Amino acid sequence: MMLFELHNVNIDDVINMVGKVMEVKYGPERLEGNIARIRPNLTYFGNDEYHVHAFNYADNVIVHVFLHKFIEDGFLYDVKAVTEYIRDNLDNAITIFRDWINALHPIIGIVTPYDWPLTETLPESDVDNTLLQKVREDVCGSIAIMYITNEPSIISTMIIKLLENPLPFIVGDISVLGGTEYLKTPKELLEKLSNRCRVEVRGEFAIIRGPQR
Repeated sequence: MMLFELHNVNIDDVINMVGKVMEVKYGPERLEGNIARIRPNLTYFGNDEYHVHAFNYADNVIVHVFLHKFIEDGFLYDVKAVTEYIRDNLDNAITIFRDWINALHPIIGIVTPYDWPLTETLPESDVDNTLLQKVREDVCGSIAIMYITNEPSIISTMIIKLLENPLPFIVGDISVLGGTEYLKTPKELLEKLSNRCRVEVRGEFAIIRGPQR
C-alpha cells in the first residue's frame, strides 16, 4: 500500500510512476559489511547531490536516498560512512532533504537515506512532520492517492486506529502491530475513508479528493 501527499503533480503521472515502481521487485544489493551496490535502473529522480531509488517490496514502495558524495565507481555505496555523515552533519542533512522529505515522506513503505538514518533527520518529537500526525488532523487532506491491495498493511492498521481513536498516536504502538491479528488491508481502510472522504477508484488506485459534503 502506498500513500501520497504530492502537490502540483499531475495525478496520471503519479499513477504511471507508481505502476512502474510496482514492477521493480529488487532494491539495492547488499554486499559484504557496510557496502551496498546501487541498481542504476532504479533511479527515477534526483539532482547533483542525491539519487532517489524506488522499488517494490511486499506491495510497499521502498524509497532510498543516496548522497552522491558516497557513491563510488560501480555504484558502490558505503552505508556506514553516510550514516556517520548524517549523524555528524544533522542540520545540513535536514536542509538537503527537507524539500524532498516534505514531498515524498508520506510514501509508505519506507523512506530512508539508506539504511536507516532518516529517522535521525526527522526526530520522533517533530510530530508535525509525520504522516500519522497529518492523518489525525485531516485524513482527507493527508492522503491523496492509495494503492489498493488485499495484502495486510501495518500502515492501514495504524490509520484505522487513528480514525477510531483520536487520542495522540503513540510511536510505540507501531511495534505492536506486527501480529497478524492487528493487520488490516487497504480495502478495509478504503471503506473507512469512504465514510468521510470523497473517493474515486481507478482500477488499483483510490484517489481521495477531500471531505464528504
